[in-house]
Amino acid sequence: MRSLIAASLLASAVAARNIPRDLLKIRQSSNTTSHTINLTATLYGSRFNAPVQIGGKTFDLLVDTGSSDTFVVEDDFQCVAQSAYTGELMRVSQSTCDFGDNLYSASESDSYELISNETFLAAYGAGVASGDMALEDITLGGITVTDQRFGAVSLSTAMGLGTSGILGLAYPIITSAYEVSNDTDATTLTTEEDELDDDETDLSFLDNPEPYSPLFVSMARRGLVEPYFSLALDRLDSGKETGAGGVMVLGGLPDVKLSGAYVTVPAEYYADAEFRGANGSEVRSYWATTVQKISYGDDGEYGTSYQTIVDSGAPMNYVPRAVADAFNEGFDSASWDDTQGAYLVDCDADAPAFAVQVGGTTFTLNSQDLILYAGVDLRGDDFCVSAITRGMEQQVSETETADLYILGASFLKDVVAVFDFGNSQMRFAERDASSSSGSGSGSGSGSGSGSDSDDDDDNAASMLQVLGAGKLFAIVGVAVALLI
Repeated sequence: MRSLIAASLLASAVAARNIPRDLLKIRQSSNTTSHTINLTATLYGSRFNAPVQIGGKTFDLLVDTGSSDTFVVEDDFQCVAQSAYTGELMRVSQSTCDFGDNLYSASESDSYELISNETFLAAYGAGVASGDMALEDITLGGITVTDQRFGAVSLSTAMGLGTSGILGLAYPIITSAYEVSNDTDATTLTTEEDELDDDETDLSFLDNPEPYSPLFVSMARRGLVEPYFSLALDRLDSGKETGAGGVMVLGGLPDVKLSGAYVTVPAEYYADAEFRGANGSEVRSYWATTVQKISYGDDGEYGTSYQTIVDSGAPMNYVPRAVADAFNEGFDSASWDDTQGAYLVDCDADAPAFAVQVGGTTFTLNSQDLILYAGVDLRGDDFCVSAITRGMEQQVSETETADLYILGASFLKDVVAVFDFGNSQMRFAERDASSSSGSGSGSGSGSGSGSDSDDDDDNAASMLQVLGAGKLFAIVGVAVALLI
């Protein structure tokens, strides 16, 4: 089912969409008040979560600049996994999906309203989620958006999030709502049997995408905040699984010490997932920019520029294979692991130097952010991976492939990053190596403009390959258009 879903999503992604005019422009607000949100770092400082109130209840959602939807998992959702023997999807225990215990219940909310003619279906690098599209009162950073569209997930593969869902922060065009006709069952991704058959999965509704304003875009369009947000992610001490993870500031800049000035780059149209409006004009989708050069090790250099996505939901940095292989040769011992999609390295190793040039400015990553601690393996030994890994070859059409490159959380921990919808640009400034966001100790203000119950058999899991769970650091973002 996963490949079928992804293929259908791709087909809809590259087609022209009848995009409402108000989705194409975000104007400057007269509201100059910034709102600082303390983030929590999990998975040993590789994931960053924000508290979001949905229908009056607070959920920790993954901060993800690589996707656009806000979704939360329902308390009666179905977790599915793929049989290692037959390849078929089957139901498994909810705990296998690792969304935690704090789940959403529409019956407990007075502000929930089902959108009866729409369904939610999103394919992420870490897995697939589907359910209802609905309206809710959602609050982030003290700002409440009434009647905000969101996904109420009733079916998901394992994504390894450890949170209740995702807070998507990219552009409206890659939201994951689809119109369904009155005679179409939006829940046809599942059957009444535990075994889920691809042949019984009706995805014809994917021909009718319904882009909508994501949560932060809605805030900006309603004049509740300036149309940009910033991230200052903090690393955790080695071996610490969770802790204060820095700040996200809505309509402002974090109060952190910088070692250099901001560099501004355009938010580019993403070439490998082309979106066009009904009039044929290009539409922005991901937070994409160009890496001009990479320096690594003592004197290694890669001077061929390439486009990349800035994705806070991806713990690692995905770079051209030649760079990844050469960089990791700089470790005393590093071995490629297909299951993890990463290089396994010694947790106590000295990482080679690594720097990227963006907007004519070179950003050097802290050595602490180049080795990701993943916990303890089955032998009781510490388990680590390199934060620099190979770009992934993705099918972008029936006949074409493209490599997916990402600057992830490993990069973002070393900069302050500003995502500016109003000016269609990003800004980056290198942080002082000794600085910390203080998790909200500063005001976060600053200029920066912007013109615009399940009873399943748990033993079944031993015979199943859980989608997305194989890779501890699977990409979460980069939804919809890429076959991940």
